[in-house]
Amino acid sequence: MGVLITAVSGLIDITPPGIMGASWHGWPLAWLYVIVYPGSPWSIDWVNFGGDFILWSIVSLVGLRSLLALRHEKSK
Repeated sequence: MGVLITAVSGLIDITPPGIMGASWHGWPLAWLYVIVYPGSPWSIDWVNFGGDFILWSIVSLVGLRSLLALRHEKSK
């Protein structure tokens, strides 16, 4: 689930104000950098991608465990 959420966060543009000619993507850490001209290469920051992956994996795990705990309480 963490990889899926991290990949989807790559659609979020978080380019800081004042940066021109490039766009930053990923949330909460920017991990995909795109130079804004046709045919430009992408740049992936694997450390930030890994950080996002770990964060979203933890959030997913906590959410899943909470849902399972609530479901277990209701079945009692």
